[in-house]
Amino acid sequence: MEQQSTFIIENKNINGEKSGIRIAYTTSFYIIRNCKNTHNGIGIQIEEVNVGTIIIANNEIKNGFKGIELLQSVNIAVY
Repeated sequence: MEQQSTFIIENKNINGEKSGIRIAYTTSFYIIRNCKNTHNGIGIQIEEVNVGTIIIANNEIKNGFKGIELLQSVNIAVY
């Protein structure tokens, strides 16, 4: 069995006019934690993540029209 890498997005301050973090079309493992996200769009968007696992923990999202958007994905944990 092949071991996959885990990508960690941690302790980031993200400011933008559109979306903050977007993860799409992957089978990799991700952890998004302790980030501050100020934006006008979507704070965290997860799209078509069907095999990998994503953990979203202890994030602060402000000013957007959507905080977290999950589209056609499984194995997503939000804390």
